[in-house]
Amino acid sequence: MRNKSVFNHSRREALRSMGAVGLCIGSTALTACSSGSSSSSIDAGAEDMQMTSDEADAIDSSESMELPEESVDAPLESPSNDSTQEPVQEPVQEPMQEPMQEPMQEVEEPEPGQDVEEDPSEELTDTPTTFYGPLQEPDINGIRLPVGFTSRIVATTGQKPIESSDYVWHGAPDGGAVFETNDGWIYLSNAELHSQRGGVGALRFDRDANLVSAYPVLTGSSRNCAGGAMPWGTWLSCEEVSFGQVWECYPEGQPAKLLPALGLFKHEAVCADPARGHLYLTEDEPDGCLYRFTPSGSFEDLSEGKLQFLRVLDGEVGAIEWIDVEDPSASNTETRYQTQFSTAFNGGEGICLQNDKVFFATKGDGRVWEIDIVSQSLRIFYDDDNYEYEILNGLDGITGKPATDDILVAEDGGDMQVVSLSNDGRVTPVLQIPGQLNSEITGVAFDPSGTRLYFSSQRGFDVDGITYEITGPFPQRT
Repeated sequence: MRNKSVFNHSRREALRSMGAVGLCIGSTALTACSSGSSSSSIDAGAEDMQMTSDEADAIDSSESMELPEESVDAPLESPSNDSTQEPVQEPVQEPMQEPMQEPMQEVEEPEPGQDVEEDPSEELTDTPTTFYGPLQEPDINGIRLPVGFTSRIVATTGQKPIESSDYVWHGAPDGGAVFETNDGWIYLSNAELHSQRGGVGALRFDRDANLVSAYPVLTGSSRNCAGGAMPWGTWLSCEEVSFGQVWECYPEGQPAKLLPALGLFKHEAVCADPARGHLYLTEDEPDGCLYRFTPSGSFEDLSEGKLQFLRVLDGEVGAIEWIDVEDPSASNTETRYQTQFSTAFNGGEGICLQNDKVFFATKGDGRVWEIDIVSQSLRIFYDDDNYEYEILNGLDGITGKPATDDILVAEDGGDMQVVSLSNDGRVTPVLQIPGQLNSEITGVAFDPSGTRLYFSSQRGFDVDGITYEITGPFPQRT
């Protein structure tokens, strides 16, 4: 029998919450940066995404290429504001049907004197903090959104995001984050292309959300999957290859730096805990590990430090400890096999930190895990086995909001949704892209105001990635 998570609602309760969607989100993956220059361009090769991950790993070299330090100036000409689409008309709401009553479950009576384990679902409230209407029919860009929200396309693979620049948007857009500037913000997006054709691209916006520049910030890397925004204003871009590494990238385009101290393995994502000076990293392997990195000097200097495995002391949840990685360079033995005592996780994906807790997803078993940093313990936050018919499928990237208890999970395939998970057990769709079921949603991040959400459909309708901006009244929990 599986350990219980806070998400043990029935399908009936989950569907009822979809009719009045509770959502509390704000600005995430957001840090500050200063002005500077931009570097050279990324190959756009969307056709490469037709290959499987195993085929791509066979092609990739085991070491990353050094980054050329040439730079290209990106002009900052403001295009006309592309906001001519008609507002979404609110449809007439039909009365909600009464939910079907579920058959009664046979409950075993406890033996006399036996302790009865409390069911966390009995403490859940039926009233969400904030109400939304259901997702509407697809808008002009093919996205289902709540009433009051609009979308626009800001970049497409193989096309110039802005005509005044020669930069062409990369293929396979993946993990992303927003960084605040003095005059607006920058959205960074990974390119999950193999054979040193990956990298990171940038879209720069002014205060009025006009796209003013587009340029590369990393070239010459391989299969840049997800990553993580650092508190000091840089982006860690992770290579998802067998001996992948992590690159530290600068939103303004200064030359990126390789960080071998963070280990060589199939990197997926990373998040930072500035209060304690730790990084947490996921590994996308069926028997991958969860890692913690502690810099030797200042927190901003990631060139040296201690890499450790997570170990659950007894079973799959409960108290945890950390075991040193003897050889982060994996010169003789692959990193995850250097100890028999680490805890294995089935396909590590997105990771985020909020409220002294680290949340990370594992796609192989459809779970979101929660590390309580204060108590040094692990529990299952969400498990799709608790649903007869899952609303959330294909768990992938995770985005958190420190001011709330909610996290957003993007789907890899599944129903092509972004779904909100709240700490009180609610699973509520935020948006959906029908008709692109061979794709995945990536790079979910908010602008500084928390009113614009950026993300990509990695392969779009065929192989061309599409990067979107959603604007609307994203509320914050008070």
